[in-house]
Amino acid sequence: MPSAKPSSGSCASCPADLTYREIGDRLYLSLNTVRTHARRILRKLGACSRAEAIALARAQGLL
Repeated sequence: MPSAKPSSGSCASCPADLTYREIGDRLYLSLNTVRTHARRILRKLGACSRAEAIALARAQGLL
């Protein structure tokens, strides 16, 4: 089973104040790919916003 911990170079290493486009540029991903991953992460964490997702991930020891 894969680890739930983010690897280096993932979105966990990106500052929360970046736009999805800026995150995509840093990680060499398309805007749609970043949006898709963000939506799935928010859903899995049960969060409604990026800020809430970060807080929940930190509380769960994922970041």
